[in-house]
Amino acid sequence: MKKHILVLVSITAFIYACTESDDTGTSTNGFVGTWKLKATMVSPGGPVPFEPIESDKQIILNSDLTFTSNGEFCSMVSTETGSTTTGTYSTMDSLLMQDNCNMNVISYPTLKLEADTLIVSYLCIEDCAEKYIRR
Repeated sequence: MKKHILVLVSITAFIYACTESDDTGTSTNGFVGTWKLKATMVSPGGPVPFEPIESDKQIILNSDLTFTSNGEFCSMVSTETGSTTTGTYSTMDSLLMQDNCNMNVISYPTLKLEADTLIVSYLCIEDCAEKYIRR
C-alpha cells in the first residue's frame, strides 16, 4: 500500500511540475517587432486623447530584451529622429531603459501592450505618452 501511495504522490508531483509556469519575466510575447510612432499625448491637466502625428520615429524590440531606435527615450515625448539609440527593456517591470540616460529606475518610460499597439508612457505630472503601431 505504501508503494502505491508513493507512486501516486510521485506522479502527482511530476504532473504539477510539468504544468507549472516557467515565466521568469523574460517572456517577450507580443513585444518583439518593429513599432512606428503614430500618436502622442501630453496632458496640460485632465484627460486628453492621443493626437495622431506624422513621424519617422520607430523602435525595434528584439527577443533578447534589447532595443534600437532612431529616436530617444531619455526625455518626455520626443518625436525627433536621426540618432540611433540602444538599450534594454523588461517585460516583467514594463520598463524601457535607454543606454546613456542619466535617469534613475523610477524615471524610465514604461511599456504597455494593447492588442497591436505599444504605449510608451513617461513620468510626468500629468499624462504623457507615445503610441506605436506594429509595422
